Amino acid sequence: MDLQGVGAIAAAVVAAVGIPSALIIGRWQMQGAMRNAEETARAGIAQAEANYRAALDAVKTTAIETHRQWRRGIQRDAYATFLIVAHQTREDCERCELECEEDVSDGEFTALKINVRDHLKQLKEAQTIIELEGPDAVASAAAAMVNELEILVMTYPSQADYSRAWGKLLRATTHSDTRVSSPASDYLSALYRLKQAFTSSDQSHSMTEEQRAQEIREARAECSRIEGSLDDDTLSDDERFALRQGNSPSPPSNSQHCLQAIQAFQQAEERFVRVAKDELHSTNS
Repeated sequence: MDLQGVGAIAAAVVAAVGIPSALIIGRWQMQGAMRNAEETARAGIAQAEANYRAALDAVKTTAIETHRQWRRGIQRDAYATFLIVAHQTREDCERCELECEEDVSDGEFTALKINVRDHLKQLKEAQTIIELEGPDAVASAAAAMVNELEILVMTYPSQADYSRAWGKLLRATTHSDTRVSSPASDYLSALYRLKQAFTSSDQSHSMTEEQRAQEIREARAECSRIEGSLDDDTLSDDERFALRQGNSPSPPSNSQHCLQAIQAFQQAEERFVRVAKDELHSTNS
């Protein structure tokens, strides 16, 4: 075989070997590119998931903080409303004592007592919100304030009715018309005997329970009999009831029971303000 034939055969052999080699190398390169693409895709997915989780955490944190601020705002409004109405209720009670000694009309005085009851109702409504919103320490302090205010609400208006009625009777005894002055004087005397009956019943150790009750019943019966001779416009129903109960004529502010309630209310209020501040300023709620 001449040199040209040998060269042709060698070229064919090289060509036959080169084609598969090129195919193999190309396949290796393709596999490497695919692996790089897969790794890049996985890295991209991982980054996307991390970004998504971070976004969710940020939204969750913002939502929690927003809810916390919203709830704290509700608590702050409830606490403030409760304190304002509590002070309005107490001020109305004290006004009953002051205005019972002034020449205000029966309608004005009745409106004042209704205002006391309305404010007490509003106070209990505010207390209900505090019980729902909590915490228990604040709700407990609010309940203590309401309990002491209820004592004042029962004491002041009733005592004011008594003082107001007593003043009306004293003025009626000086009326020029004996049809007005005489029944008023008789009623005052009967009330004094009723007061004595209560006092003697409390101080006498020789009387039995039945004797004490009988003396009070007789004194009340006498008051009721004389009361019937009074002009209908002389006293209101509340004033007649207060007089028949034989309440002490001293102003409510001088009553030991009332003073104790005022002191207990002030202590409960101090406690309420303290625990309410702790709750509003806490970073855990």
